[in-house]
Amino acid sequence: MTLARQAAPNAVRRLIELAEIDQVDDQGNLLPLSKNADPRVVAVVSAGLIERAFGKSKMFDPKDELDPKRPRFDPRLLSPEQLDLVEYALKLMVQATRAPTEIVEVKAERPDEGEPGG
Repeated sequence: MTLARQAAPNAVRRLIELAEIDQVDDQGNLLPLSKNADPRVVAVVSAGLIERAFGKSKMFDPKDELDPKRPRFDPRLLSPEQLDLVEYALKLMVQATRAPTEIVEVKAERPDEGEPGG
């Protein structure tokens, strides 16, 4: 085990050399790969070095980013006028995702002032 640990820095240097990720210009930009470079080697070595340096990446779990202080959307708390605005906005969003040939004019449908709820 001690021998492996002693050889590890040189092994990493060799991997970097094989992947040609040590060749940079005067500004520090990577040079293009040579014709002899195998893209599979570059990909495997790069991924391995990143994992070795920073650890394995964690799977993303959206539950980890939930903010308990963030208010939840509750449409029961909205007035009829506010619900009309939400409906209008949702129709606009649906329209924005359609192909240009499927676009239909979205009109806000609001009850007249004299009608109940308006």
